[in-house]
Amino acid sequence: MPDDTEIAPPEIPDTPSAGNLVPAPPPLAGDGHAVRRWFSEIEDEPVPVADGTLAGARSAASAYARRAKADNTRRAYRAAVRVWCLWCDRHGLTSLPASGADVAAFLADERGRGVSTETLKLRRAAIRYLHRLAGCPVPTDDACVAETMAGIQRDAASRGEIRRKKVAATATVIRRLLAPIGDTELTDLRDRALILVGFAGALRRSELAG
Repeated sequence: MPDDTEIAPPEIPDTPSAGNLVPAPPPLAGDGHAVRRWFSEIEDEPVPVADGTLAGARSAASAYARRAKADNTRRAYRAAVRVWCLWCDRHGLTSLPASGADVAAFLADERGRGVSTETLKLRRAAIRYLHRLAGCPVPTDDACVAETMAGIQRDAASRGEIRRKKVAATATVIRRLLAPIGDTELTDLRDRALILVGFAGALRRSELAG
């Protein structure tokens, strides 16, 4: 007679084994130096060895997620977090967690010192990443931050600091370019070839000239 007794799945312990270290908690409301040190240390945390615990699995998932970013991006974020923390310390503000108003003021102040819009976007992204790692509300998504950044970009564009993206030529444009060019002289054949090669390869003028 078959046994209808259900076999319970093995329990997964909630706590990690002694061989895996639990990452240090974020220094909320701490000084900038402590925040910078924690950010660097947690970025370098190794992926824990699988130990069958739920906490270990979650720590491993977090470690893998941190490795999703390229090394250059991680280095740039560390430098940006350092600038952010030093600015907060200088003004007596908390860098983690931060308010949207403080982030907006930081971006405006940095812009006033001549920092480019691309660098400001990077620093905003780094502050967002810092708060996500710490499990804090993300201040960079606040309306005041978005509006401040939009105003900075508009001001930069009015000063000619932001280059307009070049629009790729379409087949219609290429036909118009080729129409007045003959097909008998060597120079005409050269010009036609350059235009067609550039169109087929989506090449810039500088690339064709090289």
